[in-house]
Amino acid sequence: ILSLAQLSSLIYVYVDIFMIEFFMGEQAVGIYGVSSRIALLLASLCGVIQITYFTKLASVKTDIIFKEKIIFIGFIISLLVSCVLYWVSEYIITYMFSDGYEDSTELLRYFSVLPLLIYLNETFGKLRFLSVRNYSGFSSLLWVGAFSNVILNVFLIPGFGLNGAIYATLITELLLLVLFLL
Repeated sequence: ILSLAQLSSLIYVYVDIFMIEFFMGEQAVGIYGVSSRIALLLASLCGVIQITYFTKLASVKTDIIFKEKIIFIGFIISLLVSCVLYWVSEYIITYMFSDGYEDSTELLRYFSVLPLLIYLNETFGKLRFLSVRNYSGFSSLLWVGAFSNVILNVFLIPGFGLNGAIYATLITELLLLVLFLL
């Protein structure tokens, strides 16, 4: 069941690239890919922190206040990463990439919220489902996210271009967060 969850995550992460290629062409994929992959890389680093500490917390019997403090520290770290990413977006794009990627700066600013959203989703999704071994519930919600992202991309990219793909990603992450918290 967890392998199905991983498959849904792969669909979710890469469907925007395929749809942008289909609707807008290769150049748009490059501009979008630069910003989305930088944000996902930083979100993954926050995820490594989350996985490291959450696994330890799940296996140790300790008081709830200690666990809440660790989760709060992860929240602060991912919030800081998101804020720093927003403020240094222009510098990252300017110094890491050649001319022609200037449009990636604004996209990266939109994507800067991803480290925080993904940290929250990883934390609350795993806290609610995986800590009690509800693998099918976790997998089902990830599939809801994957399908939502596909549908949103189909409708938003033609009307809003690259911003539509970002809107689809952010809406999907917010949807998952709400579902994980319900």
